[in-house]
Amino acid sequence: MIRLKAKARAQWIPGLLAAILGLGLLLFADGLAQALQQGQAVPEARQVMGINLPAYRMDANVPIDELIIDDLEKLGVKWMRFEFRARGNPPVIPIPGYHTAVGRLRAHEIEILGLVDYTTVPAPQSSWGSTEYRDRFISTTAWLVGQFSGQVNAWEIWNEEDIGYDPGGTGGDTYLSPRDYAYLLGGDPTADGSTYPWAAKGVYRALKEVNPGATVLLGGLSNAWKAPDGRGAGHYLRAVYLELAALGYGAGTWPFDVVGVHPYYGRNPDPSVYLFDGGDYILRANLWSVMDEQGDGGKRFWITEIGWNTNTTQWVCMPPFVSEANQAAYLKTSWDIFLGEPTGASEVLVDKVFWYQYQDKGTQVDPDRCPVATATPVGYQAPETYTRVRPPQVTPVPDPARPSGAPVVIDTWWGVVHGDYVPKPSYHTYLNYRGQNRIYLPLVLRATSEP
Repeated sequence: MIRLKAKARAQWIPGLLAAILGLGLLLFADGLAQALQQGQAVPEARQVMGINLPAYRMDANVPIDELIIDDLEKLGVKWMRFEFRARGNPPVIPIPGYHTAVGRLRAHEIEILGLVDYTTVPAPQSSWGSTEYRDRFISTTAWLVGQFSGQVNAWEIWNEEDIGYDPGGTGGDTYLSPRDYAYLLGGDPTADGSTYPWAAKGVYRALKEVNPGATVLLGGLSNAWKAPDGRGAGHYLRAVYLELAALGYGAGTWPFDVVGVHPYYGRNPDPSVYLFDGGDYILRANLWSVMDEQGDGGKRFWITEIGWNTNTTQWVCMPPFVSEANQAAYLKTSWDIFLGEPTGASEVLVDKVFWYQYQDKGTQVDPDRCPVATATPVGYQAPETYTRVRPPQVTPVPDPARPSGAPVVIDTWWGVVHGDYVPKPSYHTYLNYRGQNRIYLPLVLRATSEP
């Protein structure tokens, strides 16, 4: 009997030691986080907390005001991502209003990620791959970077350029082929330098000449998948690398500094499930692996969009909506994963996460391509019963750059506040997260369970 007890003790003692070690790591991480928070040791440029919000209020054609910015500061927002959009007919970038918005944000020490894309230089999609369009796009980008030098020091080039990528297809509404995107970033070898100097130079070189210290993001990939049939952002990213290599780029010279990603959910909205494809962390398996094989495995990721939709009508062009309670829970779970799960060989490579987005809104869609779903989608979650009157939702001013054809406005409720700025549960989750919970339990379990 004594031998049996001794054997039993020998079996559970390693487990107890592992648990004590894990608890010690958690307490150490919590103490370190509190010390950083109290000492303000993390510079603003290294803060992780970001959010998406237009520089112009969605309910009025005016720059965002101090009331909204005060709320962003209270919320703990350290970075804000927005598009520089041309307006009117002919479309012109309302630069004075953007100066107002940027000045107000910087006065509150909120850093800005500027997005330059098809809304900045509107033109038919059929022209986006032309040398002439690249020249206009790059010259406009360089001008914007000069306008906001010292105020906006991070720039994302295009938005979801891989949308609908299929090696044998034509892509979706924001698609640029891997070759066209490589030419935009690294320079168009077919461009006559005297006629199209900007296109020949490429956006990366042009931007760095204006602001050498700026961070240039490869535009937010629309997913983090790499399907066996050749579809998905992983395959698109590999194709871009190959096109850039044909232009003479390689390890240490690739013409972007950071990879932006939008790892939205599909039919299963639980990030603890869908962010692990077959058990593999999707950023590591599907994107970092591609980067690493090109000698670019030390490059950082910024999650420039992530969020969950809480609208109460299911349209076929939207992923299944979730309850407001689940939206809040998924915010914390996803951020814990992004900021704690190793992306590279042994380190976390996600620097920042930008929630999509601050406020519920509406968006215009083609009703033929986005009708109300007639069947309950797989993964559907019924929303909780509301005990108060639903606040009104704010819909955007119709965008003249959108295609004609009587588009309809549908609700896209991805915000942490409703259209009338009433906070949702996710608002309080964001408020309390603060980017300090940098220890992630699976890391502790792996560290203590390895022989």
